[in-house]
Amino acid sequence: MKKYQNILNFLLATAITIILYSLEHLVIKNVQLYHLAIIFALSYPWRFGNTICSLFGGFNSDGSVYSLTPIIQVAEKNAVGLVGLMLFQKAKKDAIFIVGLSLSQQAQKNAWCVVGLIFDQRAGDGACCAIGLVFIQNAKNTALCIVGLSFVQKAGKDVYCGLGLSLWQEAKEDTACFIGLSFVQKAGKDADCGLGLIFFQKAVKMAYLEVGLSLSQKASENAYVGFGIAFLQKAKNTGYGNKANVLKTMGEPK
Repeated sequence: MKKYQNILNFLLATAITIILYSLEHLVIKNVQLYHLAIIFALSYPWRFGNTICSLFGGFNSDGSVYSLTPIIQVAEKNAVGLVGLMLFQKAKKDAIFIVGLSLSQQAQKNAWCVVGLIFDQRAGDGACCAIGLVFIQNAKNTALCIVGLSFVQKAGKDVYCGLGLSLWQEAKEDTACFIGLSFVQKAGKDADCGLGLIFFQKAVKMAYLEVGLSLSQKASENAYVGFGIAFLQKAKNTGYGNKANVLKTMGEPK
């Protein structure tokens, strides 16, 4: 990308200038031609050392990209957007989007969305959506949705949904839905639901429901419900009990 980054930034600014100038022309009848130059200057991703700062995004093969209302961001280091509609965000370190809609967010390290809607979030380390809706969340380490709706969460380590609805959780180690509705939980180690309803819970080690209703619990070792109802439990050890006591009988720390 280094060879073509200036051309890509020019094309991005040109496209945005044409769109904004056309919209202005629809609203204002007599638009001055010099507005084109002003809009282009505001739209262009300006470089300050190895960092690019812009209104609408940009391409940087040397450092980071910081944008106020980003549309496209591709960065060698960090890509940070404040608010708006993000079509594509890619960074070799961290990709961060504060508020808005993100169609695709990719980072070799961490991918963060504070408040918004994410269609596809992928990270080499951790993927996190603090408040909002996540369609696909894929991380090599931890995938986290704190408050909101998560359709698919996959992680090489742990998957967590804090408060909300999780349709599919799959992790090589632990999965957890603290408060809400979890349709499918598949874990290489433990699958845990704090308070809510679980349709299908499958774990290699322990499947546990703190409080609520479980339609199906399957585990190689232990399947337990703290307080509630389990329609189907399939494991070496099944039953009801406080999690701390269950872990104690298993010989594990609380």
